[in-house]
Amino acid sequence: MADINIAKQIIDAVGGEGNVKIFSHCMTRLRFNLYDESKANDEAAKKISVVKGISRPNGQYQMILGTGTVDEYFDLIVATYKFNEEGQSAPDVAGGTDGKKEGNPVFNAFTHGLDIVSGSIVPWLGCIMGALMISAILSIFTSLGLLSTESGTYLFFSTVSGACVYSFPILIGFTAAEKMQTNKYMGALIGAIMIYPSLMDAISEGTVSIFGLSIQNFSYTSTIVPIILAVWLLKYVEKLAKKICPKVIYIFGVTLIELIITVPLVYLIVGPIGMVITNAISNCVLFISNHAGFLAPAIAGAIMPLAVMAGVHYGLFPIATVMISDLGYDPIIHPALMVYNMSLAGAALAYGVKSKNPDDKSVGISSGVSGIVGISEAGLFGVVLANKRILATTEVAILISGIITGLVGYKCYVPLSQSIFSIPAAAHGDFNLMACIISLVSGVAAGFIVTYLFGGIGAEAKQADVPDGGVAEIPADDKAEEKKITDSVEVTDEAIVAPADGEIIDIATVPDPVFAEQVLGKSTAFRYPGDSVVLCSPANGKISVLDSHAYGVTMNNGVELLVHCGIDTVQANGEGFKLKDKKPGDPVKAGDPIVEVDLKKLSEKYDMSVMLVIVDSKEQPFEFVTPGPIKRGQSVLK
Repeated sequence: MADINIAKQIIDAVGGEGNVKIFSHCMTRLRFNLYDESKANDEAAKKISVVKGISRPNGQYQMILGTGTVDEYFDLIVATYKFNEEGQSAPDVAGGTDGKKEGNPVFNAFTHGLDIVSGSIVPWLGCIMGALMISAILSIFTSLGLLSTESGTYLFFSTVSGACVYSFPILIGFTAAEKMQTNKYMGALIGAIMIYPSLMDAISEGTVSIFGLSIQNFSYTSTIVPIILAVWLLKYVEKLAKKICPKVIYIFGVTLIELIITVPLVYLIVGPIGMVITNAISNCVLFISNHAGFLAPAIAGAIMPLAVMAGVHYGLFPIATVMISDLGYDPIIHPALMVYNMSLAGAALAYGVKSKNPDDKSVGISSGVSGIVGISEAGLFGVVLANKRILATTEVAILISGIITGLVGYKCYVPLSQSIFSIPAAAHGDFNLMACIISLVSGVAAGFIVTYLFGGIGAEAKQADVPDGGVAEIPADDKAEEKKITDSVEVTDEAIVAPADGEIIDIATVPDPVFAEQVLGKSTAFRYPGDSVVLCSPANGKISVLDSHAYGVTMNNGVELLVHCGIDTVQANGEGFKLKDKKPGDPVKAGDPIVEVDLKKLSEKYDMSVMLVIVDSKEQPFEFVTPGPIKRGQSVLK
């Protein structure tokens, strides 16, 4: 039973009712979006009896209470405090300040900056890609003699394509303002002013100044960093304007103050700083490209498997986009991604072709095809990282293909996921299209040949018989897949088993400190190959809690288990999850299907690690098996 006094302690610990902007919960956590994160008291929160830990991911304040308890306190808090139907409290404060971040302040600032840049660019990527693909198609048509560069048709569509790139400051200004929670329409307007042709012409001719101060002659068309810095300035000017503007002219006065202060500072200070940063990024990448030469794609490609596994590769895309907007092409990052994707695809195909096990053959071939169209995660987690020899052969293939890519000089002109769809976008200059094809083919060929010959594939051991400890035998006949998702497995009531075929990974690598630090109890994690997976009960017992993205099982011996599908997948609101015919209180046996997960769809937005937690087990003698491949029904305990 939830205690009203503890509920008050929870609200007090986050700065009071008026500091709560949005209040929600998932299977294990109360989630608060706060107006002023600095008002949250971590020490007070940790002293609350029901709170197992706290976390501050992506500006959200989370209290970990555990399954069952979280529902009780969420309902009590909503019933006691003033929240509207959308979970938003009645605000007692206006605005707020950025909360203090834990950890290294330099690292926090860097990651926060990358998050803003990435969040400003990503919403427009589809539009940008589509517009730039027009330019790519025009290049193909003109190179084949099907269209003249002097024709009206060419000029029209070339202008359509160029308008998107030209308008970067307007597009990015809108989403950057949205990301930084300031007026997004003003963000777009500032971007439009920065590229207004008449003003740019006057600056280039030296016929205009601000308060007698000369304006540096920079062209902000097609740029990204200057407008992001301008919106950052706008955010603080807007706060000032709202404080000093008389209420009688508020409707236009705020905008007037913003324009009078922001635009001059952008042209005199912020814009030039942005151009210096842009040029520094470009010069740094060009320095690496010039000095590493043809080895640059090989070196960058070789670190991609580790970067993708750690999730840090997302920080490379803003840099690559800045390069393309500034120089017109990316000479390293996208070529390295081509090398990585194709080498991994070739390795997965070799694994599928040579494997004798039907399941492994299916995983390998499907992962290889996915890699060729630009989706590498299935092959990375389902094939490469599950086999150290294949990881080694993939790295060798990346080095081979990377050197070839560097020698032919492939450059990326459109920020596309590197795959067969990159071929038409590579039609720039006399040889780049062929260089793209050579890079693609060399990656697949090198990955396939090296892995086929030296990957140690083809002698997969069958699952061992069930020992007394409770590991279930997995049949290897043609109906194995059907059995996997329909049949229970015979295990003892003390056994805890894998919910599906996949790979156990080190729980410390999960990108969520609550699971990585095993706050809820002793934990392990899994990765699953393919586009979907059916997750089953990990033990005999009954379903204690059931949500789309997580479920709990109370074992017959009283031990509580939690299976959590993905990180922050509560935000998916059930999309990508298909619950089977089960409900809380139903008895289950190990291996009974609980939920089907659309990994392909969900992995586009979320890390799809699956965590298995033995709740409140820190002092109990449970010990999980070491990372590696595991079959459904196989014990996860030593």
